[in-house]
Amino acid sequence: MEKKKKEFSPEMPGFDFEFEKIEGRVNEMISKMIDNPDFPSDQPIVMGFALKMGENGQPLIQEFNNFKENEVEIEETEPLVETQNLEKSVIVTIELPGVKKQEIDLNSKSRSLTVSVWNEHQQFFKHISLPEEILSQKTKARFKNGILEIQLLKKKPVAQKNKIKIE
Repeated sequence: MEKKKKEFSPEMPGFDFEFEKIEGRVNEMISKMIDNPDFPSDQPIVMGFALKMGENGQPLIQEFNNFKENEVEIEETEPLVETQNLEKSVIVTIELPGVKKQEIDLNSKSRSLTVSVWNEHQQFFKHISLPEEILSQKTKARFKNGILEIQLLKKKPVAQKNKIKIE
């Protein structure tokens, strides 16, 4: 007798199908690892996803990983990024699985941020447009457990006092 799968959520019926696809991809990856003698066993294999509801009411999944599915070689991928626009700062959080702090190159301009990683197993690159102008020289960054968090202080608007002539 076949076991009936429990629905993920009645409010989000499309997610059931997406979870089945993810489960299939994981099983496929494990098979490829077992069948490929050249697969690097000294490096962790990282895969994840961000799940959210799209504007059309359908689920959206953004995947990230640190490997190329068909071959074992360097691949350029785009890391998962979250931007928070707070009152006095912009916080950018970037997931960089399997990366060391020394391999990260981080640069900011008044309205943008770029992060890149180059190592023998993976390449990451992301250009991020910021919602407001920031003070580049006041930027702080922390990297822990594959998560890079950047705090960018917003540039304070210059309140110019204008003398108004009365007629």
